[in-house]
Amino acid sequence: MTDAPKGLFVPPNRLAKIIDAPGARDFDVLVAQAEQQIDRVRPLVEEGLQQAIAHLIAQCSRPEDQVFSEAHAVALAAGHVVEDAAVVGQMHIAAAAAGVAELMNALFSDGVWHSEAIEVHIAALRLFKAPHPPTPEQIALVLRQLAEARAVIGVKPE
Repeated sequence: MTDAPKGLFVPPNRLAKIIDAPGARDFDVLVAQAEQQIDRVRPLVEEGLQQAIAHLIAQCSRPEDQVFSEAHAVALAAGHVVEDAAVVGQMHIAAAAAGVAELMNALFSDGVWHSEAIEVHIAALRLFKAPHPPTPEQIALVLRQLAEARAVIGVKPE
């Protein structure tokens, strides 16, 4: 136990004992095994990602009053895209979808609503999943411009 100030409870670190135990696997080995598991499920996650993107696009392509009234469902759909895209390393898609989630959260917390900003983020998702996607430089530019657009309308990054 560490030298803690009197009266401060410091619980024992059981994880350290497990990691340091004889026969315990190295952290590097555990990470490599986890990456192999991700590689094994990658096709399923990528398929789910395509479905999640299509669902988010459909949610946001409805008339504005419907998108507004279903803002919680839109935020949830954006979150699914962010999670799936991050798992398979498509961080540009995760970033664009996270922007949609930030726009929804701005509505919930501050009453900020800009349907045009949502439309631009959805256009970016369509562009990113096009048969001939943009170059990494173009993707970086689009993501930078999306972030700037959110900042201009007062949406705080999460």
